Amino acid sequence: HGQASPDICTRLAQLYVERGEAQKAESILQRGLKNSPSNSQLLEALADLYTASGHFDEVVTTLEKGYSANRDSIGLTVKLA
Repeated sequence: HGQASPDICTRLAQLYVERGEAQKAESILQRGLKNSPSNSQLLEALADLYTASGHFDEVVTTLEKGYSANRDSIGLTVKLA
């Protein structure tokens, strides 16, 4: 299978969220993270998805994982604060 870019994964996840299919959005982002585990764009999108669905433990875990791999990511730093 070909690997989709983080941009494509993020946009596709946004479309699923807009359609009310949060589980499919999460699945897309998780697949993207399997290929790019420290990608801050994917991690931020996943954290946003968890925030919107009220899964705050997952938000913290996702942001901490992202921050440890991307200490220079302003987006992850702000969300973690």
